[in-house]
Amino acid sequence: MGVAFSLIILLTYGLRRLLQGLEFLTPLQVEELVLLIVVLPSTLIFLWYSGGFYSTKILILAPSLITALSLGPWAGLLMAAFTGSFVFYIDLLHHSPLPKDLFQTDLFLILVNFLLTWFTGGVMAVEQSTQKVLARLAEEDQVTGLYNHRYFQENLSLRLKDNLDAPLSLALLGIDQFKYINASYGFEVGDRVLEEMGRFFEKAIRPPCG
Repeated sequence: MGVAFSLIILLTYGLRRLLQGLEFLTPLQVEELVLLIVVLPSTLIFLWYSGGFYSTKILILAPSLITALSLGPWAGLLMAAFTGSFVFYIDLLHHSPLPKDLFQTDLFLILVNFLLTWFTGGVMAVEQSTQKVLARLAEEDQVTGLYNHRYFQENLSLRLKDNLDAPLSLALLGIDQFKYINASYGFEVGDRVLEEMGRFFEKAIRPPCG
């Protein structure tokens, strides 16, 4: 038992190090995937050796919910379909033909698994979308659509740290007598002027080379 436990710890550590090398995964997704890789085979093995005992079937919720949280609702539903099929397969091995009451019980559990997985994945998708929108709003000017002063300060600091020896050019531009536009024509016209200027600079300025 001690050897098996040590082996699981080593495999978990190796998987975490491997997944951490994938740049498109966040640290939270890495931990969720490591947990899934450990939980899924453990659940299947436990179900197999339990002989389809009903109280153990509830374990199929764990890998489905973890998958929905880390990879989204559709991946979670695929996992729910896989674990549900595995439950049916085990019961068919021990009961042939499958009794009606057992079939209904399995079907009810699988439907609950599908609903909880879809709900959990949907809530997580909405939360992630909201976080992206809030992050974009915090970095963009709402009138021009260009990056704001906060983004400029943060990005400038990062560029200076990463390219200490690289040449740097900084251009400061202003709109002459802009306050008089607001005073004479109103802030709505002033916002339209800023919006047009933002479009002009977005088209005229090329992205950095290299």
